[in-house]
Amino acid sequence: AIALGNMLRFNDDIAKAQEMLHSILALVSDRYVDFVARGLNSPHWWTRVHVAAALAGHDRAVALPLLRDTLAREEDETARQLIAMTLANAENAKR
Repeated sequence: AIALGNMLRFNDDIAKAQEMLHSILALVSDRYVDFVARGLNSPHWWTRVHVAAALAGHDRAVALPLLRDTLAREEDETARQLIAMTLANAENAKR
């Protein structure tokens, strides 16, 4: 029971850290969005997903084309599904 509790706290800490990373990258000045968007070319699908989530926090005019392009070329099925959800949420967000 203790090991499971520790694992759950660890997973919660990871989720909080990921959310913090998204928030930080979403606050980057729009003039640096292209730099952040380089993460969409990572060989690691989870990095592409996290960068897409962060970009969704930027101005829609900047973020949506990047997210659509990323979704169109994504080969990993898990990443494709997560990026599609991120894109749908960004398209429906009221800003």
